[in-house]
Amino acid sequence: MNGTNPEQESNSSTLNNINIPATPQSQGKRKHADEKQDSGPIAKVRKTYTKHPVHWALDGNLLLQLGSTRFRVYRGRLASESTWFQSLIERSAGILDDGFEDQDEIDMVVQGKDIVDGMDVFDIEFSDGPTDKAFATLLTAMSTGM
Repeated sequence: MNGTNPEQESNSSTLNNINIPATPQSQGKRKHADEKQDSGPIAKVRKTYTKHPVHWALDGNLLLQLGSTRFRVYRGRLASESTWFQSLIERSAGILDDGFEDQDEIDMVVQGKDIVDGMDVFDIEFSDGPTDKAFATLLTAMSTGM
């Protein structure tokens, strides 16, 4: 036993007369291959996109994606022109209670929300929703005041 007590010998290795204590990982039971390990949160797969050539405000504060086109717009402007977008923004911020119009649709968009560069990104895709071209036309009409 080389002058050490059995407990020290079982929990450490001797290398050139230097005692190296066992690491916490080497103590306890080993993991079996069939044990599930927590791999942490599941990362969202980011969709590829193209910036809209007109409706991409450099100082915009909200990102909307329709199909493969992304728009960078002003949150306040959009909310002031559309009760749907106002509800979306308020619901996302947690300040809108249940029982509002289009709640199921808006809740689905909020659940898919992502954050990029500190901005909310909403994926607006519905089978009966607008295309990216139709949405661009709407934004153009808002900005030109038809």
